[in-house]
Amino acid sequence: MENVNRLHKNQTTDMRLMATDMVMDTNHQKNNTLYTLLQKRSHWVFFALSLVSALPLLYLFWKFGEAGFGYDIGIYRHFAIEYFKEILNAKINPFAFSSFSNFVFFLGDSLNSFLIGWYILLSIFTAYTFAVLVRKMTNSPRVAYFAMLLFSTSILQLEFFTGFYYRNILALFLMLITLLLLEYKTSFATLPLLVLSAIHP
Repeated sequence: MENVNRLHKNQTTDMRLMATDMVMDTNHQKNNTLYTLLQKRSHWVFFALSLVSALPLLYLFWKFGEAGFGYDIGIYRHFAIEYFKEILNAKINPFAFSSFSNFVFFLGDSLNSFLIGWYILLSIFTAYTFAVLVRKMTNSPRVAYFAMLLFSTSILQLEFFTGFYYRNILALFLMLITLLLLEYKTSFATLPLLVLSAIHP
């Protein structure tokens, strides 16, 4: 009788161990599948996180309108209009940033679209480029995700973007593009660097 009970306990223990192994294998497969999915679709995750980083800007505009971006937006509004009106006037001293605003206007966009829409779009692509650069430098999507999380939730980043430092954010985007192209070891890195030096010397 004791042998039968002992055999029954051993069988129960073996079954429990087998069940535990099956659960661990299943979890391991799930983790591997999730990691593989995140690794293969990292660019989409970067883009989604970039959209999240722009939510505070969208909220400010929805809640307060242009006033949510402080007085700097008025300065950019003035310069964008005046330089576009005098685009053929040779007496006007050149201002490199006006080339960007003039380009947007030549595309047919409005002043409000340039001040708000393009600024938010530029902020999104700056965050995305930052994530791609981190992944390229570290060869780790996880590190890039973590860096992107810090970037998206940084109080300094929020204060920077809500301060409407348009020229600075454009320069930051060009700098990140330059560094990314340098990582790929291409001579095209000089192009955004030249534009960067003209816009924000």
